[in-house]
Amino acid sequence: MDQIVKHYTEAVLSLIGLSFLFIILFQSPFLQNQKGLLAYIGIMSDQSEKKDMQKEAFLVFQKEGEKKLPYMKYDVNMPEIRVGEESKLRAYFSAYNYADEAVPYTFLKLYDFNHEIADGIYNEESDSLLFSKSGVYEADFKTKDSTNRIRIYHFRFPVER
Repeated sequence: MDQIVKHYTEAVLSLIGLSFLFIILFQSPFLQNQKGLLAYIGIMSDQSEKKDMQKEAFLVFQKEGEKKLPYMKYDVNMPEIRVGEESKLRAYFSAYNYADEAVPYTFLKLYDFNHEIADGIYNEESDSLLFSKSGVYEADFKTKDSTNRIRIYHFRFPVER
């Protein structure tokens, strides 16, 4: 019987102590700051820095994120690229931004039909291609729009005899 009374007393005292702790932390009537906030939790949360969400800035960010990424096209209406004929790169490939306005692009690499890097075909000064063998070639391009969103494109195109 003494054991039961001892454990019951400990439980009741623990509950009373826990109740006082919650009262002090969350709703203490004797702790109040200048703004009328009660208890330690309210006073401490008032001291922490609050960041206001700028809705307008978020809406601008969201609107920019919804824009289409820059994209490239290969013009299939142009005459075939032929061996031995110089072909202007800008005539066959073009890049556009979200508003379908032309944007610049950079030629990266050219691969031959054996998937090896084809050197000596692209002339950087005249921005043209001059092929010595026919086949299906692959080219890598990089385009970037005004918001600095970058895309890499990989095109496969035929070169006729």
